[in-house]
Amino acid sequence: MASTHSIRYYWPQPALQAFVSQYMIAHLQLASTDPFLTRLLPAFPRQYLFFQPHASFRFSAPGEALQGGPKELVVGPFTQPMLLSVAPQQLTIQVSLQPGALYRLMKFPLHELHNVPFDASNGFGQEISQVNEQLAQQTEHPKMLAIIENFLLRKANRAKDPLPIDRLFHQVLTTPDRYSVDQLADLSCLSIRQFERQFLSRLGVPPKLFIRQARFTKAYGLKRAHPQLSWAAVANECGYFDQMHFIRDFKALTDNSPGTYFTDLTTRLKYFI
Repeated sequence: MASTHSIRYYWPQPALQAFVSQYMIAHLQLASTDPFLTRLLPAFPRQYLFFQPHASFRFSAPGEALQGGPKELVVGPFTQPMLLSVAPQQLTIQVSLQPGALYRLMKFPLHELHNVPFDASNGFGQEISQVNEQLAQQTEHPKMLAIIENFLLRKANRAKDPLPIDRLFHQVLTTPDRYSVDQLADLSCLSIRQFERQFLSRLGVPPKLFIRQARFTKAYGLKRAHPQLSWAAVANECGYFDQMHFIRDFKALTDNSPGTYFTDLTTRLKYFI
């Protein structure tokens, strides 16, 4: 049997745009002999909610044994890359969350979730397992999205109200070289110590690391969009001191050199979700 795949992206309704950036629905039908069953998730400054109605991921840090996970999974925050192993027959619905949204929805500090994919029922209750059961009965994307959005709207209606610090996260993510930590604390109306503590609770990582991850994500996206650009040009465009500074961050956040990673990505892109 040949391997097949289908990946579609969708945008949230207006009432959820403060919490969700996009949805991805992936149907994978992999041959049993296909070698590309494991993907590397770089240590991006992002957080996801995964629904896997039929078969769950296995996961590990690079070099460690894969572990089984629940079918409803919170992924992030990460300070190191993570391997996810995909089942040969997989339906995955990925909810990409806005920075700070997971804290507002689950209402507990995210630094407790460091580098460990997390059973979403521990943060959202057993209702999320019921959502996954409903998804397993559906084949049409609009119906799947309606089930998920109804669940998220109920959670959003009971979410923590945003504070000034919450309104800054998207700006840091899109323009990571624009603000210093001192400036961000001032804009949040907080002392440096208060800002760092609230930042850690909401995003799970210190502000300096988040800025570093955001700059790497910007560089990664630029290279994906414009593969003809040299690494030096990418580093310069994204505010790195020099090319070696960029390469050090790349190795730390992907466990690969840039050349090795993108060569491997090209060979397995159709399964990179």
